[in-house]
Amino acid sequence: MPIKILLVEDDADHILLTKRVLRDAGKDYEVDSEEGTKEALKKIMEKHYDLVLCDYRLPGLTGLDILREIKRKGIDLPFVIVTAAGSEKIAVDLMKEGAYDYVIKDSLFTEKLPAVIDTTLERYKVKKEKEKLKEKLHSSHVQMQNIVQKNPDAMVILDKDGKILFLNQAAGYIFGRKKEELLGTSFGFPLVTTETAQINIVRKSEEPGIGEMRVTTIEWEEQPAYLASIHDITELKKSEALKAEIDERMRMNKLKDEFISTVSHELRTPLTTMKEFTSIISDEIPGKLTKEQREYIDIIKGNIDRLARLINNLLDISKIESGKIKPQKVSVNLINLVNAVISELKSKADEKHIEFEMLFPTSLPDVYIDPDNIIQVFTNLIGNAVKFTPEKGEIKVEIKDKKEHIECSVADTGKGIARKDIGKIFGRFQQLGRVPGPGAKGTGLGLAITKELVEMHNGKIRVESELGKGSKFIFNLPKVKIHIVLIDDEEDLLKTIKANLELAGGFKVYSYSKAEDAIKRIPEIRPEVIVTDIKMPDMSGYEVIGRVWEYKQCEDIPVILMTGYSFNEKEEDKLKSKKIVKLRKPFEIDELVDKINFAVEVKV
Repeated sequence: MPIKILLVEDDADHILLTKRVLRDAGKDYEVDSEEGTKEALKKIMEKHYDLVLCDYRLPGLTGLDILREIKRKGIDLPFVIVTAAGSEKIAVDLMKEGAYDYVIKDSLFTEKLPAVIDTTLERYKVKKEKEKLKEKLHSSHVQMQNIVQKNPDAMVILDKDGKILFLNQAAGYIFGRKKEELLGTSFGFPLVTTETAQINIVRKSEEPGIGEMRVTTIEWEEQPAYLASIHDITELKKSEALKAEIDERMRMNKLKDEFISTVSHELRTPLTTMKEFTSIISDEIPGKLTKEQREYIDIIKGNIDRLARLINNLLDISKIESGKIKPQKVSVNLINLVNAVISELKSKADEKHIEFEMLFPTSLPDVYIDPDNIIQVFTNLIGNAVKFTPEKGEIKVEIKDKKEHIECSVADTGKGIARKDIGKIFGRFQQLGRVPGPGAKGTGLGLAITKELVEMHNGKIRVESELGKGSKFIFNLPKVKIHIVLIDDEEDLLKTIKANLELAGGFKVYSYSKAEDAIKRIPEIRPEVIVTDIKMPDMSGYEVIGRVWEYKQCEDIPVILMTGYSFNEKEEDKLKSKKIVKLRKPFEIDELVDKINFAVEVKV
């Protein structure tokens, strides 16, 4: 594609000379010339040019007038001044006004002109790339600020002395004061980074509240600082009737996956791109950088790294405070899944000459799991084994078909775990025996996440280990495909349905004659479907649905309503839209099985 240059020059001989110099330069220059200043300005407004080469002294307007008019119109275009010998001061003044460079009409003009044009175009290209990077950095900064601002928890940034530097809208709401009133004031709470603390919130014009606070150290505007995240639990603490829900909510709100997903996808991806392109420019792949350009790039790189560190600190809090992962279960061949994980990690094991021993049964029934979740479980366990097993060690991966479940284990010949630390191993931020300097290290969250994922599949995990003898992590996955909570006040009917469903195979049925008892157990069981009668003495089926769906982790569980009443088509469609299916009594067990399979497969 030709490089389009507009030459503004009233000397016909110099026009011919300039065109000849650019033609002989060996570049694909396309030179358009104009003697009149007004005509030149018109062309700049109407056409696209890659560069303007302008004589300073022109009839009517000077080169400075043209440059100012271009800037006034908001046109960003490389502008090079051509001036007579002895006018270098004028040219320098013009560069202060925005000209990129100048070239003097002297004996070296024909030699210097191509180099000046090349340098100018390269500077302009670097400038535009830098502007794009700054724009992306600003956009990411704004995006991060928006995420923090919209976070329902209070987010407060403090200096090392506990003075408030920044707070989001939720913080102002929790403390019942305007942002301006709080900035620069003392926070007033101990800044302990090792544990979650319960604090009493003093509000300006309202009754005191209660908050759950976690503090982490960060860097803010190139200075060490603290980030305090406060979750308002005032209303939860007020109501003793909601104590069970509070306990579950506090347990399940440890990882905040929605916040993690937003930050990692919306901020980490563009940050990675920006960092790569900044490195390309810094390595001078597009062209040489001036000292000033190098300083600008270093500033951008510093801000990208600083923003990345701040995001990581936010993630450290969010990973603990959310628990909304919902397994998408399907039938899976577990042996194929484990083989795929081992294949992914084998190259790392080979670097340490670690041998794998795989003990799998010749045949194994499929398990009903979320494959992504269980891949993460095996990746964490086998990855840890590779990480902590010394050179020429061994890792044994075993799967056993037990009567009630499938047992999986990962054993290594690493240094093992002290008996006193066994009980801590699945805790968050546990890095037992970590030493400073090089070596295997992690976030301290891998085994905590592994335990959560196994328990989400109604399984259990444990560890057997001795110092110097390695470790063995054992967990089980239930064979049963579908867990069902069955609620009906008629004891005989309850026993009949339970027996027939379990006889049909593939179902584990938890039966309750009292709806209140079922509601208390459902968050722990995490069934794939609930089957309940509509008309019961202590509670209606609709009340059961409302109570169960109050639990965040249970809001997507489909429900089958057993009833002796009929529904019209419009009412049935309305129920389906709310994840509810109707089953009219009396019914055959095959009808119920079909309804259960339909509800689970399509989530109604």
